[in-house]
Amino acid sequence: VVPKTGAESSGTVVFHSVGRPALHLDRQESIALRWLLGIPGRSVLKLNDGTALKTTWTSVKTQFTAKDREHLQITIHAQAEAYSVPSPIIDSRTLSQLNQQAADALLERARRLVSKLTAANTDVCEWHEAARRAGLTTFDLRTVQVVVVSHVQTVPRVAPTF
Repeated sequence: VVPKTGAESSGTVVFHSVGRPALHLDRQESIALRWLLGIPGRSVLKLNDGTALKTTWTSVKTQFTAKDREHLQITIHAQAEAYSVPSPIIDSRTLSQLNQQAADALLERARRLVSKLTAANTDVCEWHEAARRAGLTTFDLRTVQVVVVSHVQTVPRVAPTF
């Protein structure tokens, strides 16, 4: 339920440089796009077992691997707060499991979005710039294999939720 004075996003529309809509991203894809762009924001990351984490920050490194210029590697580092966990006490084993599950969930959502962006030949993440930095004179997003790697560090909830 949204208050009368509030607004809620239903997604994002990505436009071509000529002003035509390229594709529509749903709400979850819009969050994944923020992760790929390294835009800070507190978004909920639900895990398969029902646990919910909130991302507190993300950083992204995008580069072509030195050995093979046909592989673009996107590395996402994120921190998440334990938002809804089965027990208020989080031991090191549980924390390790949360980190792995969160990294897997973030990775899956990012991969789906990357697949959608490459299928539409839409570069909103400055991958052309990464190609230029790597010394590539030509770049076709449809011929590049994109590899996504994610790392998540889970911490206890330290801020109130809104």
